[in-house]
Amino acid sequence: MKTSCYLLLCTFILSSSAFAQTNSNTHLDLGFSAKMNHLTALNVVTKVDEEPKVKKSSRTLSEILASSKKSEDLSKYHLIAGCFSSLLNAETLVNKLIADSYSASVVGVEDDLYFVAFKTFNVYEDAIDSLVEFKAQGLDSWVKRM
Repeated sequence: MKTSCYLLLCTFILSSSAFAQTNSNTHLDLGFSAKMNHLTALNVVTKVDEEPKVKKSSRTLSEILASSKKSEDLSKYHLIAGCFSSLLNAETLVNKLIADSYSASVVGVEDDLYFVAFKTFNVYEDAIDSLVEFKAQGLDSWVKRM
């Protein structure tokens, strides 16, 4: 009987010292749901059931798309009449084309060349349609985006 009490006492002492060591060095595993509740209480994790708040615009989709500025929206399509290394020659052609009822202008400079346009368009398809008409009249031209 003495031996069995001694064994029971030793087992109790060993198990209680092992329990004290694990509690002093590590945390008790609470399980997944307890951890999630703890994180939710700390506002680290939002609850899954909550619907995210979405701010709705008062504008329609077409209004938003119409007001959006893309780089392609800012570019123009020009029906080029010619390009010149001299600004004076470019302006001379512009004056001649205006006299012939075209809305001509110097539209830009690239590689030291001044580009003169017959017309300028916002939409590529309109520029191509006009180019086809110019070609039918025998006028040499091309479309340039600037």
